[in-house]
Amino acid sequence: MTLLEIDTGSGFVPIACLTSFQESESANTIGTTTRDTGGWRDGFMTFQEKVITGDGLIPVDIALLSYEDIVALKRARTVFTWRIGSETGDGLFSAIDLNISAGEDVAFTFTIECIGEPVNSVPTGYTVSFVNAPYTGSNFWWRMDNAEVGATYNVEVVSSGGGDNYTNSGTVTSSTMQFIPVSFPPGMNPGTLTITLTLTNGVGTGAPVTDTALYAPGASVPTIAIGPPVPTTVT
Repeated sequence: MTLLEIDTGSGFVPIACLTSFQESESANTIGTTTRDTGGWRDGFMTFQEKVITGDGLIPVDIALLSYEDIVALKRARTVFTWRIGSETGDGLFSAIDLNISAGEDVAFTFTIECIGEPVNSVPTGYTVSFVNAPYTGSNFWWRMDNAEVGATYNVEVVSSGGGDNYTNSGTVTSSTMQFIPVSFPPGMNPGTLTITLTLTNGVGTGAPVTDTALYAPGASVPTIAIGPPVPTTVT
């Protein structure tokens, strides 16, 4: 059974059991030139477009969103996150058709105009790293790179010395995000730190990635000064 699901803000909920659905993609290309040259078009702007159409049934007894809720989404042109199978993306209902009979499941035909590029895989290729390690004070720094914008990140830092852990979560707003400075939990003991990051999108959670650094409060850490006319020194 294939479901059409919508993210309500607290997770995906099924709204219809699909009997069929179709996806179509197109590329709209606009030729450009300049008024000054007045020549043939010398550049192109291309916009990708995806449309999903389908039909199915809204089970009136167990539906988490009623057909009235779906109509409200359509009339307000509300952008939502949808999921069908392993594919997810943002879009809005541009057309719906409901066949309503009292006490029966509602026959449902829909068209979703997609906004942005849908995804059909969990996040991949992202990394996490400590910055400016080792740490001898009360703060540390970390960053993520190659992150999928719109995904949810979850990060945890643990120490080999035990004690309290650091955790954080949120939404990825840029492919590179840096968190500076971050206070160590009061109960975290010195030791080797391990940071673990996972990203989650509408399809699922990507593989965890890690990095390590030393946490030694109060220790003297060598510093290096480089560049003429001062020779390289270690203090």
